[in-house]
Amino acid sequence: FTTYIARLELLIRRNLLRHLMEAPGTRQLPVSTGTAMSTFREDAEDVAEYMENLIDGLGVAIFVGSALWVLFGIDAGLAGIVLVPLAVALLLTASLSNRIRSHRERMRTATERVTGFLGDLFGSIESVKAAGKEEPMLDHLADVNAERRDAALSDSALTEILRTINRNLANIGIGAVLLAGAASIASGSLTVGGLTTFLVYIPRLTGNMAWV
Repeated sequence: FTTYIARLELLIRRNLLRHLMEAPGTRQLPVSTGTAMSTFREDAEDVAEYMENLIDGLGVAIFVGSALWVLFGIDAGLAGIVLVPLAVALLLTASLSNRIRSHRERMRTATERVTGFLGDLFGSIESVKAAGKEEPMLDHLADVNAERRDAALSDSALTEILRTINRNLANIGIGAVLLAGAASIASGSLTVGGLTTFLVYIPRLTGNMAWV
C-alpha cells in the first residue's frame, strides 16, 4: 500500500515537472507560486487518495453487503434497527458536505497565500533588505499564517465534530440493539452469540457509512 501510494504521487509530480521542463514551447505557469506549490503537493495527494478510495470502496461495499446479509439472517427486526443510525450517519455527512468543502477550500487558499508569499519573499530578499522592509514582511507573514491557522482549526473542528457524532450514533445503535435484543433473548428467538454479532458489526457499519 505504501509503495503504491508513494509511487503514484511521485509519478504525478514527476510528469508535471517533466512537462514544464521538457515539453516544446514556453511553459509559463499561469498561476501564482503558492498555487503551483499546492498543485504539486496537495493535488497529487488528492488524485492518489481518489484512486485509493476507489479500491477501498469495493471492499467497503462487499463488507457492508455481507454484514447486512448476516444480520438480517440472524434477526430482521434488529437489523432494521441497525439501519437507522447507518442512514442518519450517511444523511448527516451528506448534508454537511458543502460546508466541509467550503472549509477545505478556505484552508487550501490560505495555504497557497503562505507558500506564495514565502516564495516571493525569498525571491526578492535583497530588495526587501535594501528597502528596510523586514519588519512589515514578517508582520504580513504572521498575518497570513494566522489566517491559515484559523482555517485549519475550523476544518479540523468540523471534521472532529462529525466523527464524534458518528461514534455516538454507533453507541446509540448498540444501546437500541441491547434493549431490543434482551427481549429477544428472553423469548428465545435470539442467542447471545447472535446479539454479540450485532454488537461487533454496528461500529464498523456506522464508520463505513461515514467514510462513504
